[in-house]
Amino acid sequence: MDLIDMIEKIRTEQIYLQDERQAINQINIKVNDEIESTIDLWITKTLHFILCNRLQHTQQTFHDSIKLVEDFNQIKLKQFVLGQKKFGTQEIYLGKFLSHLKEHPKILSYLLFFAEKNYKSFIDLFSKIIISTLYNNCLFYQNRISLTETMEELLEIYLNFYDDLNSHLLQKGTAFGIMYRYFCDDLVELKSFFKLALLKPIMAVLSEDNLYLDIDSNRAVMRFCPEERQKHFGLPSSVEYQTKLMKFNEWTIKKLKNFVNNFIKSLQEHIYAFPASLIYLFLRIYSKLIERLDFQKVQAIFVNFIFSYLICPAIQNPDLFGITDLHINQIAHYNLMQCAQIIQILAVSNFTEINNNIYQIVCILIMDIHRIVQNLTQEDFDDVLLKLRNDCRKRNIYRIYLMKSRQNLLKILQRLQTIKRNLKEEWNLVDFLLISNLVRATIEQEEPKIQNLVRKFHDPQTLIDYKSSMIKKTLDSIENFSSKSLTENQIISFRQILERYVINRIFLFAFYPNGDIDSMRDRILHQQIEQLSVNVSADSKLFCIPSIYFNTSPWPSAQNELKKLFVCKTPRDKIKCIHRCCLHIMALLSVDRNHQDDQQNYASADDLLPVLIFVVIKANPKSILSTIQYINTFYTEAMTGEEAYYWTQFCSAIEFIKTLLNEQN
Repeated sequence: MDLIDMIEKIRTEQIYLQDERQAINQINIKVNDEIESTIDLWITKTLHFILCNRLQHTQQTFHDSIKLVEDFNQIKLKQFVLGQKKFGTQEIYLGKFLSHLKEHPKILSYLLFFAEKNYKSFIDLFSKIIISTLYNNCLFYQNRISLTETMEELLEIYLNFYDDLNSHLLQKGTAFGIMYRYFCDDLVELKSFFKLALLKPIMAVLSEDNLYLDIDSNRAVMRFCPEERQKHFGLPSSVEYQTKLMKFNEWTIKKLKNFVNNFIKSLQEHIYAFPASLIYLFLRIYSKLIERLDFQKVQAIFVNFIFSYLICPAIQNPDLFGITDLHINQIAHYNLMQCAQIIQILAVSNFTEINNNIYQIVCILIMDIHRIVQNLTQEDFDDVLLKLRNDCRKRNIYRIYLMKSRQNLLKILQRLQTIKRNLKEEWNLVDFLLISNLVRATIEQEEPKIQNLVRKFHDPQTLIDYKSSMIKKTLDSIENFSSKSLTENQIISFRQILERYVINRIFLFAFYPNGDIDSMRDRILHQQIEQLSVNVSADSKLFCIPSIYFNTSPWPSAQNELKKLFVCKTPRDKIKCIHRCCLHIMALLSVDRNHQDDQQNYASADDLLPVLIFVVIKANPKSILSTIQYINTFYTEAMTGEEAYYWTQFCSAIEFIKTLLNEQN
């Protein structure tokens, strides 16, 4: 390489380095902006705590619920003042005090223990203040590590103070229990794990929410009204009654066993998604406990950590944990509670030993390399060329440094944006809980209107068109009564949640207007499609699906959306399932298109129907015919745009399947 080529290479690299530095500066500006916005994120988390605390202590009356929503809307408009403006120069000392507490977890743990012993009514609020001020609501990984150290020190105090540690941890109001709960509440990864591991088995329970699954057969039979009880079991004193009651109890146990097995299987399949921060905490705690306690006691403590605090509450109240926003009626809540209790009992008896491998946290430190550029001289050509070559090598090192710096900044930026997105979802969850609380209180206030609607739906002489208009009038009347203090988005949310509550009361009469005849018709079609599903594949000539789309078959995400169809009760929610199913299909087909040497890199509307037919056959959702009848009766006028188009495609797919079955028969 001669001198001219070397100079040209250096000039080109100089341009590249300038561009790289400019790009890094731009990313750095974005990172700084995101860091400044973490103040708003901290406020969001604090408001979440305040509102959840109010929700727990509100009397659930209509006026209390309205007041809670009004306060919520007012708080969102408040301007928070920075500590420096409030405390002046004293804010420095406050910061030093908080930093000292954070750097000395043993002192902080004794402070928490003292508050637990002497100020039980204050410990919950005090723990939350610690979480939000010292540990920034666990928004960042380092905050979680620091909080883990404090919880470890607090556990050490418990070990020295209490003979039965597990019994103490089970009590309400322990500092460790409260800190652990807030630690878990702030883990976005835990919410993702819940959705992955629990959503599908929860949906299976919700799809059969018409009967209480009570293991106590005597109590279970009393849940039927006298007429239904005699119809299903006969006279109480008869042999027939005892025989049928025994069979019903066996059926109940079998159902619960299937549901519980679904939960266990799903938890095992998705254990890879269990949060790393919790694994780190558990391993640290396990190392400390196993030195002082025998394994059986340690096992009991971990059963409570994992199941009493996390898994079982999420199963019992999936709506509160953000796993699903569907309405869960009283029967479904009870059945979920039964499943949670059985899982906890199984956990106590089958808990396996924890592997005591503590994973090392690898921190990558990028060393800053400073390079001194010297002026070129003409003293010796060979010497200049050598220096230039050395300079190129140094530039390579600097270029690598810039690339790593840019990558590091991009990772930080992505992490901050993810945190912001997750906190927005959390904010929406708080909004959802507030509106749900208001809807429950409104339902109690407006119960006569709902009872009247239920009576009309029970009456076989009520015309179907009149039923449809009655639902709309009842919902409009209740909404007008309750939504005066709500924002526009809250009104939309209120309407949707109200629909779920009201429709749930009349669902069976609206969904199966002809009773057992409709149910039998659906069951026959379901069985026929099930038989057809065994013998068909995506490349079957029946569907004429282009071979370029086989890479993403059998389109499992679209199938999963259709499997949720029966769990949804309102026509709106059912249409959303179908809409999401079609969107999944179109997205996957477009992926296949992108892999082809084709100018058209998106799937066309004509490609949707054959794939949708196949997806419907493989998913085989329950009660398809009643679903079509139900939506056509109660929601057709409300459909527009994409919803209406995809609904037409879905109905066409069902008609094709019916024709196919008739031809085979």
